[in-house]
Amino acid sequence: MFGIVMFAGGSIFAVVAPDFTVFLIGRAAQGKQSHFNLETPFDASLYSIMGITIVIVTVTAIILLIYLLVTRLNLAPHLALALRMGLFISIIGSVIGGYMAGNNRHTVGGQDGGEGLFFLNWSTLLGDLRVPHFFGLHALQLIPLITYLVTLRVKSPSRKLWISWIVSLLYLGFVGFSFIQAAQGQPFIGK
Repeated sequence: MFGIVMFAGGSIFAVVAPDFTVFLIGRAAQGKQSHFNLETPFDASLYSIMGITIVIVTVTAIILLIYLLVTRLNLAPHLALALRMGLFISIIGSVIGGYMAGNNRHTVGGQDGGEGLFFLNWSTLLGDLRVPHFFGLHALQLIPLITYLVTLRVKSPSRKLWISWIVSLLYLGFVGFSFIQAAQGQPFIGK
């Protein structure tokens, strides 16, 4: 059963992730906003399709998380915990994205745009919900990776499990802090 659930979930991600990436790159190549773009009926349609796709991915992630919580994984306990917590926090990152979509912008305390950090363009003047959204979404990759690297030389399984809890809870706290900071209109890194 585990293989079927993972195959189905993985298939959904495998189909949607490249499509989403092509969409983002295509919009950037056209010099158009990918998110919150309602300028024309076509732009609004693309944005709606993107939203529906994200809801499908998020629901799939929730189903996978529930399955991972009730299934004994053939992984070391500390890595199984890191995987579960990474997916849980990634779902929180997706919910933050939904919060942004509900407000139809990512900036708190002003309009989208303006001065931003090099490359990422996160606001240096106002709150920017893209920060907790980004770190939340990428918890799925970062928490297992950080846990794995930090526990490489640790022998005790119980100590490895504690380290996994600490990494996961610190990361969750960071995502929560960056969300509160942005929601209060404060920049992640100001001038």
